[in-house]
Amino acid sequence: MRFSLFFSTLLLMALSFNSCSLDDDGINRPDESLADLISNDTNFQMLKTALEEVELLDNLDRSGLNTILAPTDEAFNSFLDGKALSDISKADLRKLLLAHIVVGEVNTQDFVSAEEGYMITSSPGIAQNSSINLYFKNDNGIVISGKAKIVSSSSNKRASNGILHQIDAILELPTLADFIAVDDRLNELEKSLTSPGQPDFMATLDTPNGEAPAPFTVFAPINDAFEDFGDLPTGDDLTPVLEHHVIASKNIVTRDMEQSMTLETIEGDDLTVRIIGNQINLIDGANNNTTRIVGANLQASNGVLHLVDDILIPDTTN
Repeated sequence: MRFSLFFSTLLLMALSFNSCSLDDDGINRPDESLADLISNDTNFQMLKTALEEVELLDNLDRSGLNTILAPTDEAFNSFLDGKALSDISKADLRKLLLAHIVVGEVNTQDFVSAEEGYMITSSPGIAQNSSINLYFKNDNGIVISGKAKIVSSSSNKRASNGILHQIDAILELPTLADFIAVDDRLNELEKSLTSPGQPDFMATLDTPNGEAPAPFTVFAPINDAFEDFGDLPTGDDLTPVLEHHVIASKNIVTRDMEQSMTLETIEGDDLTVRIIGNQINLIDGANNNTTRIVGANLQASNGVLHLVDDILIPDTTN
């Protein structure tokens, strides 16, 4: 199984244009910047207005490579649903728009090669020096956050300072519940969280940051973990097992984890951090010590998610 935390390696392809210049990276680029591409396209006039409103359009006219996922006017109208851009605070609008900008160039072949994973956007996360992540999957086209599709006929538009992909929906800031709902590698976790007799875990993990008990740190078992475990308990016996994967009121990224650090879960028992070289393991309440973090620091708007390869079991004796 592949776990792609994307964007370390970019496949940069030289394209031919009628009016081009040879940039420092050896790629022939047009004279138009990303700001020019947006401003001169009638499909992106609401995007242009929004970027100007929060003083981001000029940033897309400067040097330095970026990828912009550009929603059309139709996408904006659907998102606003009769409201005006001015109904969104400038701070919230800026965060929203920054989620459509990725540092560096990412073309469609990069998405196809990765198959699925998380991209790191420019929208600030909760932890210091963190950024909001967005899930993507190549599923009869490249789909981001389970809803926005890259329009293939309007992708890979090269600019002097990056690349533009047209998308057909606004990329809203995801919650932890959104990650669990759209990531196919977490299907079994979603089934357990929404199974009969469980509290509304998904609604809890949709709680906006700033409202208790958010933010959360979630250790999310991948599908293989459920398959390897076998039969899980059900009903009231399942609830504490699921709660043993969630920490409330904290956004804990791996750089904050230290050897033997204890993390109190909402179930009540602690998880203990065990660091072996570059690998971070977790010791659960039942003293199992082989659970590994296999995908780290997936930053949502209301917390952080870490993929783990086993089910965490609380201390059943208490």
